[in-house]
This record gives sequence, C-alpha cells and structure tokens, in this order.
Amino acid sequence: SEAERKAIAVEFAERLAAGEFEKAAGPFDDTMQALMGPEKLAETWSRIEKQCGEFGGFGPPRHEIVGGHDAYFFTGKWKAISLDMQV
Repeated sequence: SEAERKAIAVEFAERLAAGEFEKAAGPFDDTMQALMGPEKLAETWSRIEKQCGEFGGFGPPRHEIVGGHDAYFFTGKWKAISLDMQV
C-alpha cells in the first residue's frame, strides 16, 4: 500500500540521518546492494557532508509518481545547501 511504501522511505531517511548505513541498506535487493550498499551509502554521505557542511535534518516527505512508480522526496538541509533525496 502507499502507506507501507511511505513508511519504508521514511525509515530509510531516518537510518541515513542516524548514520545507520547497514540498516538503511538492509531492505535493498541484490542490484541495489551492488550499486549502493552500506559502504557506498557511508562514502556518499561523508562526501556530501564534506562538501555541504553539517547535516541539519530531512524535511517531511512529499509524494510524486515518477515513471509510473511511487517516489518520495526528502529535502535535506546541510549547513551550506539544501538537497532533495528521492526514494
């Protein structure tokens, strides 16, 4: 259901914000694990923080249909910039 998909997206964002990259990547299938497993998530997160400053949190998700699929966008706020993450 849409509520379940939203809950999965919110949990992913919460795990990233907490630095829990193993747990964030836990639900990924084999393809996603290969592309963006826990180590790559941690590396990417670190790179963003180095470029954008300290992370200040995600805003609430907004829902859109992208390519026929549910997508949730979270605006993340870092010291220097705000960036959207799509889940």
